[in-house]
Amino acid sequence: MELNFRGWSGGGSSTSEIGVEEGAQLQRLEWRMELNFRDECQSSEWDWGRKKSLKRNLKFNGEKELFDIDVSGFSPTGDSPLEGTCGEVVEIFDGNRHGERLGTDPVAGFFCGEIFHPKTFTSETNMVEIFFHVDSYDENTYFTFDSRAEQEQDLYARFGQNPEMFPHRRGISVKGTYCERVFQDCRADTCYVQSPGYPGVYLRNLRCRYHISTRAPYVRLNMRNQELSVAGQRCEDIMQCPIIPLSHTDCPYDVLHIHDGKTENDPLIGSFCGLGSMPFSVVGTGNHLLLEFRSSNAGPLLGTGFYFTVGSVRQQVERGGELTGHPCNWTFSSLGLDKSGSSHGLFTSINHWYPPGTKCYYLIEGRTNEIARLYFPSFRVSPPRAPIASADSPSLLYRVGSFAPCVESLTVYNGGSPDPSTIMKKFCDSFSQALVNHDFIASSNSLLVVFESQVGSFEGAAFDFWAHFDFFNNSHAGDLVPGTRCDEVFLERQLSFGSFTSPVNGLVFKTKEDVHCQFRFIADLTKHRRVMLELRSVAFARSSTDPSQEKCEKDCLQAKDVDRVVISDPRSSEGRPHCICLNHGRGQAPKVFFSTENHLILSLFIPGSSALKYFKDFGSGIFEGTYRYVHQYVWSGAEKKRTHGPSSRRKAIGMKGLVGTLPYEDTCGPTRFLSSPEGRLFYPLFDPASRTSPVYGGLIELNGEDVVCVWDVETSPGMSVWLDFTDLRPSSRDCNVEKLSVFIEGEEAPFITVCGNGTGQNIPIVTGERNPRNLIRVVFQTPWDSNAQFQLMWTELLANKRVSRAEALLSPSCDFQCPGNQGCIPMELVCNGVLNCPLPIGNRSRNEEHDESAERCSTGTIIPLNWWLMAGVAAVITVVALGSIMVTVFLWRAKNRHE
Repeated sequence: MELNFRGWSGGGSSTSEIGVEEGAQLQRLEWRMELNFRDECQSSEWDWGRKKSLKRNLKFNGEKELFDIDVSGFSPTGDSPLEGTCGEVVEIFDGNRHGERLGTDPVAGFFCGEIFHPKTFTSETNMVEIFFHVDSYDENTYFTFDSRAEQEQDLYARFGQNPEMFPHRRGISVKGTYCERVFQDCRADTCYVQSPGYPGVYLRNLRCRYHISTRAPYVRLNMRNQELSVAGQRCEDIMQCPIIPLSHTDCPYDVLHIHDGKTENDPLIGSFCGLGSMPFSVVGTGNHLLLEFRSSNAGPLLGTGFYFTVGSVRQQVERGGELTGHPCNWTFSSLGLDKSGSSHGLFTSINHWYPPGTKCYYLIEGRTNEIARLYFPSFRVSPPRAPIASADSPSLLYRVGSFAPCVESLTVYNGGSPDPSTIMKKFCDSFSQALVNHDFIASSNSLLVVFESQVGSFEGAAFDFWAHFDFFNNSHAGDLVPGTRCDEVFLERQLSFGSFTSPVNGLVFKTKEDVHCQFRFIADLTKHRRVMLELRSVAFARSSTDPSQEKCEKDCLQAKDVDRVVISDPRSSEGRPHCICLNHGRGQAPKVFFSTENHLILSLFIPGSSALKYFKDFGSGIFEGTYRYVHQYVWSGAEKKRTHGPSSRRKAIGMKGLVGTLPYEDTCGPTRFLSSPEGRLFYPLFDPASRTSPVYGGLIELNGEDVVCVWDVETSPGMSVWLDFTDLRPSSRDCNVEKLSVFIEGEEAPFITVCGNGTGQNIPIVTGERNPRNLIRVVFQTPWDSNAQFQLMWTELLANKRVSRAEALLSPSCDFQCPGNQGCIPMELVCNGVLNCPLPIGNRSRNEEHDESAERCSTGTIIPLNWWLMAGVAAVITVVALGSIMVTVFLWRAKNRHE
């Protein structure tokens, strides 16, 4: 039902008119009438000029009709609403007050005062009663109105389009109440929160509650740019009654309370009243809001109330756990990310209301060996968009631009506490520029972000951002070199063996500059140890079709813009560093490198053009391997003084080529052998059964570390080498536990490995062409408590091919041709008690014509085939023959001249 009040002076006016007839004597009159649509109400004749009370009752019945009532005028003679009393009133009941009344109060409120422009009331039910009462009246006392019936689909302002499709847009009415409604699962354009009677005036003496919920937080009451008319004027004369501005605290009459939750006990967001366009919306901290609308018992026929819609604000927050004591403190941990299966987390700015003085803490905390990073993929800074209060006037609603600078701030700290000395950046609402995709990288495992607001907000902060955070493993196998990006040092005094990897912190590669990382492995000089590196895998972010692949294969060291790993020995003058630029899988044999003394350097070079590839697709790293400082100590300190100088035992076992008189105090013996026609070494240098040294005497002290022995055997330039392992008695058949490997200097993979069931295999000859650096390295690895034994002998051969007589004449060492044309040896190695010629493969019988055959060595005397003597004899014979020929020729010519 819609009542259109066109005028009012103590009452109302228009088509249905109630007046006072002159001469009327009634002290009290009640008038009831049934009105059909467009019926007119005419007054009787009343006694003008006498102060009598007048009361009229008008009742409207219909199905779904709405009535327009136009009040033309009303001239009161009593008090006005400004004075707090109403002597002349209009009272409207919406619904049947006799048993079917929807309101909780049996007595409706009163409209009083004056109106000069038409006012409309739209009923909520199909029955309306109007009571008009004045304590005294005269010829100026009147009111007029008209009414008409409306269907729901005709009231677009109230029900919107297609109301039959959305029967609960205005909520579900609570039984037994006039205006309490429930709005469930609101989403866009499905919930219309309206004051009773909207779009007309609302009734007096109301208490309406609106229970609002959405499926997803946060619930948003869309109020921005919507008109609010709740006690905005006490009378229609703006000169006498100025418009009351919008307020959220100072509301003594009609008021709209908004609670952040389901009940009146939940936090009060604001109490709104006044007249004007709302400058903001209200966003709750959850998915429930409670609105409570109250109107005073008496008041003017002016307020049109409110009309809001409901939506939600999605906020994606990776919550690591709420801190105690404050609902706006959050922690985000790497452990939480691991549980969620995500590599990074995120949180957003506050997109809901918060009171003045709010402080929010976002603690980003990783494990001890991690580095925390924060960046903002989206970031906008603006003045406070829906402030709650200011220091000047905390009750009024302020708009953008009315505050002092920096009333809201966002501060990033390098660490887990708000220490001013660790501030990385502070953003202010009024003048700071947003930093998008700028990395805030902690120097430790934590970052702290603090948001602070002096003014609060009804719908969100001045900072609108998405913040991403992640954690990077910052562990190091070695000691990080201060002031460098990724250099590490591995010292023997801290750990004698271990593993290493390329930098595991992906942030190392988040740069457009070249990346240089250097790993230094330094053995203790006092222990005379050397460095052994095993590079188990190398995985560059480069495909086989990459243009740099061809450069890599041509010249790894000199090629520019090529990812590579370089192994260098700063104490060595032999050859070039090892350069690796091709991928090496874990299933392949590891690449092994040794230092000549106590220092080895592994360098990683990644050009700036490809560095970001390793950051974006960073997996398990570029390379990984192990290191060891080899030749472990096993002798007690008391025995060290007895180890200097060559011993008779060393001479007895034939350790030829021993360098210097360093104290070889381990099971491995000397580490380097100078070039010589033959040589041999024994392992171990102590009796495995008694653990006593046959060389030095005394008990061996084993320290529990696996034994790794490395022997360097120098060779003569251009000479081939035959190696022969005799008396090989391994302690394990597992090649991962014990093995003996032979390396050629300059090659990263072993030339041959002897272990397990392959201990009886023949070892190929190392040719001079394959060994241009003239160095062969023998490595033996075994557990510390093993009983393994072996003897290695080697012999230099002139060539691993058939030797011609002419070549033999040019070499003084080619005295004896080995069987099978596998080379030749000097005469001093023939019949010396050691087999120095390699036997034909597949036949190790000593009955062949080799250098130690019984037939050759049985007489005890060896007549060597001296090619120089034969050449001299041949030369003498040639000279004698030439001389004889010359004498003969001379005599023949002399005879002819005589004749």
